Amino acid sequence: MERPAVDDMQLKLLERQCGVEMMPKILAAFLGTGHASIAAVHVGVANQDMPEIQRALHNLLGSAGFVGPARLLAACRALQVADTGQEMAAIADEIAASFAAVEEALCARYPGLAAQPQE
Repeated sequence: MERPAVDDMQLKLLERQCGVEMMPKILAAFLGTGHASIAAVHVGVANQDMPEIQRALHNLLGSAGFVGPARLLAACRALQVADTGQEMAAIADEIAASFAAVEEALCARYPGLAAQPQE
């Protein structure tokens, strides 16, 4: 059974803490940071630059934790311990696909999100 892209309980908790009206702005910032981190992961993998990969993963893991994207978080953790370039490239692609699923799920749940500028 495939895990959902985001954790509804995590999002409900965030809604209670920040208010539903703030969610599009908060999530737009997350998506903007996430896109930048994923681009950095791909550059790091292409250059076999482990410090760059680790920095990008640290940023992605830190910002993603509050929406509970289990598949994305698992892929990030897998890349942290991957040891071959081919394996790293495949996992980086899985991270990008998982992030796209998170973005799709968030935009479906928060229709105003798509109109927000991503920071």
